[in-house]
Amino acid sequence: MKQRFTINSLLCNGFTLVEILVVLGIIAALLGLALPLFDSNIIAKRVDAASTLLRHHLNLARIESIRTGLPVLVCPVSSVLECGPEASWGQGWFGFTDQDRDRQYDPEETIIFVAPSSPGVDIQWRTPNWIRFKPQGAAWPNGHFRFCSQSSRYVRTVVVYLTGRTRSSMSTQDREGVWC
Repeated sequence: MKQRFTINSLLCNGFTLVEILVVLGIIAALLGLALPLFDSNIIAKRVDAASTLLRHHLNLARIESIRTGLPVLVCPVSSVLECGPEASWGQGWFGFTDQDRDRQYDPEETIIFVAPSSPGVDIQWRTPNWIRFKPQGAAWPNGHFRFCSQSSRYVRTVVVYLTGRTRSSMSTQDREGVWC
C-alpha cells in the first residue's frame, strides 16, 4: 500500500525560520559565554606546560651531570649561546656540559636540550642568570623560577633546592605568594 503525500503534509515536516533563528541565537549566546573561559584555560595550560617542561629539563640536567661526572649548565637562550644577564628565560633555554666552567657553550661541549620560547608566559629567575648542576647532583644557585601569564592571573613556581631537587608550586620556597 502506497502512502500519499499531500502538499499540507510536506509543508509540516520542517522547522520554521523563526525556530531556526531562535536556536542559532541560543547557540551564539552560549558560545559568547564559553569562549572567554576557554581562552583563560589556554593561558593557564601554557603556564603549566612551560613550568613542567623547565622542571623536566632541570631534572634531566641533574641526571646528566651525575651520569657523566661533568657540570651541566642551564641558562636562557641568547644569540651567542652564552649565559649572559641580558638573555630572557621566556625566549627559551638550553642545557649543556660546561667542561671548562666558563658559562659559555663551546663547540666541543655537548648540548643536552634546547627548549623553545613560551608564548604569553614570562619566566623570571634570580641573578646569576643560569643554574649549574654539579656531578654530585647539587645545584647552584638555589631559588625559584616564576612563571607568570601576561595578565599575571596565572602563576606557578619551580623551586630549585641546593640538593638539585625541584618541585612545582603556586608559592615560593618560603611559602609566600608569587608576585609577577
